[in-house]
Amino acid sequence: MTSLEDFVGYMKEEEEIATLVKQRQKDSRPNKIEEARKKLREYAYNKLKEAGQPDIDFSTETPDTLGEDKVRLGIEHGIEKAGRDSAKTLESSFNDVVNAIPQESLEKIAALKPVVENAEKDYAEYLGHYQEYRAIKELVEKYNAGKLNPKEKDFLTQIAAGKVRENIVKRMKDKGYDSDLAEKIGNLASLSARDGRINEEHIKESVGKVLEGAEKKFREYETKKGKKMVDYIRESLGKMATGNTDEFENARNIIYKTATGKFPEYRSAIKESEEE
Repeated sequence: MTSLEDFVGYMKEEEEIATLVKQRQKDSRPNKIEEARKKLREYAYNKLKEAGQPDIDFSTETPDTLGEDKVRLGIEHGIEKAGRDSAKTLESSFNDVVNAIPQESLEKIAALKPVVENAEKDYAEYLGHYQEYRAIKELVEKYNAGKLNPKEKDFLTQIAAGKVRENIVKRMKDKGYDSDLAEKIGNLASLSARDGRINEEHIKESVGKVLEGAEKKFREYETKKGKKMVDYIRESLGKMATGNTDEFENARNIIYKTATGKFPEYRSAIKESEEE
């Protein structure tokens, strides 16, 4: 297994057991309480057996006969060990863990408050360029999914209209039409696109071109800077991971959530950081 897989495994164990403890304590449904109780007993039994708990005869003792004090002991032992193991893996193999997270996943946390606060000084300028690209990307994704609200659709259509004009002018010139005529036809097509009086396929094609252009502009900026967005993010997480207790635990949780897709959208990552 890779260092990232080990790290995620330990973190997931902590999370799943904490969820079961909460289910047992707070769920009012008898079947859910029993489900959590059974799983926690089995978990506690296995963890104590692995540790070779000296005052338990595992040849006769079973998960169902285990005393409540031993169940608590086993749960505490398991969660603490998983926490220590995840921390140890992150400390000893930080680069292996973080470098194995896909670029797209890391870029989703670009505007996360702790990431921004621990990044280099010029990161704010970098982030501004990225957010321009990301705003277009999200609009296009919503357009493709048919989820744009009227205001967003109007905004994207205005941008796409410019691309419609550009595409039509280029095609006409490539076919040998007079430049003035091509420009006039292009302007008419742009107006038609803005008013919704043009084939949706032309809009869709232009929307795709808008996204391509936005990404190209940002990636060119990355190249000019000589440093990628994800490099800033990794460095910021690294700074947190070598900081005080709160900073380390924050880094541990952010890395886990990023690696497992618990920040499904770019804006949800921003929102969660603001709420914490």
